[in-house]
Amino acid sequence: MTSQVSNLIDYLEYRKVCGEKTVELEPETIAELKAMADGAGVASSAMAATSAAIPHAAATATVAPPTTAATPPTAATASAVPPSAAVDFLFVGEQEGIVADRAAYSETFRKMVAAMGYGKGQALFSNVCIGRKATTPPTAAEMASALPAFREYLAQTKPRAIVVLGNTAALGLLGQADISAVHGRVFRFDGIPAIPTYHPAYMIKFPAVKRDACRDLCNALKAIGRPIPAALAPFQ
Repeated sequence: MTSQVSNLIDYLEYRKVCGEKTVELEPETIAELKAMADGAGVASSAMAATSAAIPHAAATATVAPPTTAATPPTAATASAVPPSAAVDFLFVGEQEGIVADRAAYSETFRKMVAAMGYGKGQALFSNVCIGRKATTPPTAAEMASALPAFREYLAQTKPRAIVVLGNTAALGLLGQADISAVHGRVFRFDGIPAIPTYHPAYMIKFPAVKRDACRDLCNALKAIGRPIPAALAPFQ
């Protein structure tokens, strides 16, 4: 049970990184957590850990009003800007995905970041359409209209490189629609190295691409002159 609670805390941390201030859990999730806690006889400690995680995940996060056609998204809905020094990497996806996949997505993303040698708070995450809440992929027009907000966030955070996750984000930022043809190559977005790789959700469905994704992460590290950690050394 401890690992499942830890996964929930990681998920809440991920939602904070996505700019969320509040998090809604489905009734089934809440019921399952309570059943796990009751069954183990540690309801109070488990629920206390979960309750503590929610405000912790929400701390310092800011959320813009819901985006409409007349109200373009703003950089306030991306992950918090570091107080001083620039970070090495900004990871850019397209959307959060459906509820059933979010925990698995978060775990895969966390493992990617950890394999590169970074812990929580040492890399940033954004979506190509900052603040967008729809569960369908954004259109090319939506991504084009969101670029000013994304560029604003980029100017604030000043990452040394961008890791572009999946077809949609690659199309929106790099004009490349086929991730299988361009993954691992070093492009430039506003002068910043941008390395596309497979979306974590795709890696969950098709585990065979994980080896390619590991090579892509090696290329991303090489692009900024970072050493390859032991976890990725076999894939470079």
